[in-house]
Amino acid sequence: MIVVADPHETQAGLREGRVVCPGCGGRFRKHGFARSRSVRTRGGARRQLRPARVRCINPACGRTQVLLPAWCVPGRADDADTIGSALLAAAAGQGHRSIAERLGCARRYGAWLAARGTYR
Repeated sequence: MIVVADPHETQAGLREGRVVCPGCGGRFRKHGFARSRSVRTRGGARRQLRPARVRCINPACGRTQVLLPAWCVPGRADDADTIGSALLAAAAGQGHRSIAERLGCARRYGAWLAARGTYR
């Protein structure tokens, strides 16, 4: 999985051969799409995403990667803004109930923060 800051610039880079494989240095080409996902944002809203998939053109490599926008966090159902806000609030001493209320989400952040050692 490759996190990209600007998906539009990355698409242009793919067309021009500027996006390279981290494994072998070969160029990537489009290879369809990854599975569709629903990412939670602040206030409990959902944002649909279907990330692009790319494949290395080097026959000896042939690796595939998913191009994930930077606002997503790999392996998490919440966007980076929501997770970052929850972590900052926990670091400031707020409890999971007040964090969840402020962000407009379920109390799932309490367990998430506690598992990472950032919750008091």
